[in-house]
Amino acid sequence: EAVSGRHVTIKSNQSEMLLKIFASEDPSPKYVTDNSCEYLGKVVVKLPEAKERLKVDVKMIFGETELMVEAKESTTGKVYSSYFDFL
Repeated sequence: EAVSGRHVTIKSNQSEMLLKIFASEDPSPKYVTDNSCEYLGKVVVKLPEAKERLKVDVKMIFGETELMVEAKESTTGKVYSSYFDFL
């Protein structure tokens, strides 16, 4: 199963975008500070110099005991990824 989404930088001159990854056994947690949420790690996307806000397409691919996160910066097409093993 995979879930995708698009994120946009907050400012036009950002040098990187930090994506923090959390997991929860609760099917719909409200906040990452909820007791059911656990911080897994982060993916840092380096961004090219730009005068406009940039878009980053993020895909989370769920397996039996693992999670793969891919982030693709739309201007350069560069892909950043991280892998989380739940065993």
